[in-house]
Amino acid sequence: MPVLVMKRLPRDEAGANHVLLTNVGNGPALNIIFGLAEKIKGAGSKQLRKGVGERWFSPLHLFPIPPGGELDVAHPETSSLLGVTYTDALGNPYTMKTSQYGTFVFEGRHLPEAWPMDEVPPMWEKPPSKRPWLRTTPDGRALEREERSGTE
Repeated sequence: MPVLVMKRLPRDEAGANHVLLTNVGNGPALNIIFGLAEKIKGAGSKQLRKGVGERWFSPLHLFPIPPGGELDVAHPETSSLLGVTYTDALGNPYTMKTSQYGTFVFEGRHLPEAWPMDEVPPMWEKPPSKRPWLRTTPDGRALEREERSGTE
């Protein structure tokens, strides 16, 4: 089973935020979607649990990460709560959420269903100029549909 963990890195000279994703599990992490969430006032570590109802925004589709592999993710935005949803080689979904309060990994997809793979901008394209993009309501529905920019 793949298990992803995150480490925040310093901003680069262009001002992009960086997060290092590391696969500390035994299988490849595939179909990875990385997203940011708004902090819920007073939630603290409870926000890392399942079904909290955060507003998520600005997802990116990432490259797969093999066991023991790392991926430096540059993102134009930042948040105190970050998350990824991903699958193993057999398509079983997992979710990881992290903040200053800790890191939790769950079986299943616990980031917005409103983020289908074909609508999430990939990390290898220029991110949308409108920020944030693909925002969700607390119940995970799309707040708005936005056009992707970048190269196709």
